[in-house]
Amino acid sequence: ELPVEGFPLHRQWHLVYARDKRLGPVDEAILRFVDDGRWKESIGRPITTD
Repeated sequence: ELPVEGFPLHRQWHLVYARDKRLGPVDEAILRFVDDGRWKESIGRPITTD
């Protein structure tokens, strides 16, 4: 690991969509992926949800 000031970058993402509109297959797959939570294991640090 190379120590560089300001790194690693930490980002917070929010998924926003209109509930009254039907989602497409890709949109639904992304939401299932996020809701499933298995992706958290691959990033190597704890995740918090606020």
